[in-house]
Amino acid sequence: MRTALLLLLLAVPASSQLRSAPPYDGTAPGHPADEPGPELGSSAEDAFALLSRGDRDAARLSAARCVRADDADEACWLVFEAVEAGLEAPRVPVSGPHRRRADLHFRAGADYYFNDDPQGARREWEACALLDEGHPFCALGRRLVAVAPGGAARAARRSDRDAQQSYLSGMIRFQKGDDAGARREWKACLAQRPDADTRLDCQAALRKLDAPRPR
Repeated sequence: MRTALLLLLLAVPASSQLRSAPPYDGTAPGHPADEPGPELGSSAEDAFALLSRGDRDAARLSAARCVRADDADEACWLVFEAVEAGLEAPRVPVSGPHRRRADLHFRAGADYYFNDDPQGARREWEACALLDEGHPFCALGRRLVAVAPGGAARAARRSDRDAQQSYLSGMIRFQKGDDAGARREWKACLAQRPDADTRLDCQAALRKLDAPRPR
């Protein structure tokens, strides 16, 4: 089932260490398949490079793969947010010698951004740019915070993930004969406003719970 597969993907660990994004080499955008292949990569730098080439579909798939691998990677989420907001990647020079110090400001800015404090995010990302003008994610963050001041895409994705977990928990309770617990989980699923597929799953489960069953 789609929901179970997504939850398994979210459990895969990955490193969130930041590295310099490769410069744009002038190659034409690729044409990815429906599912991300190995050539797309699964790091924030891979997704940023694809966005820099103008390949928005591939960038979104790469960022989504990165997010599934490491839900705490702020750079992955930032690229995902930028793609969802319709932004292009800024052109940046090669990262300078103060990249590690700049990374601290990037992460602080991301923390502000995803906690609905765009002013704090802007302040940290501007400090990051002063240290390293070539920091790709600070440059992208400064552009993003001007048009999308909150992390709406991440919030929606996490809400849907939590709803999927409630759906699966309800199925487990139902199979164990705990109808009251199953109903509670499936109502919690709907309360989290999931995507259409998950919402239909939870609604169908509640109907099944209320349907007459053989004794």
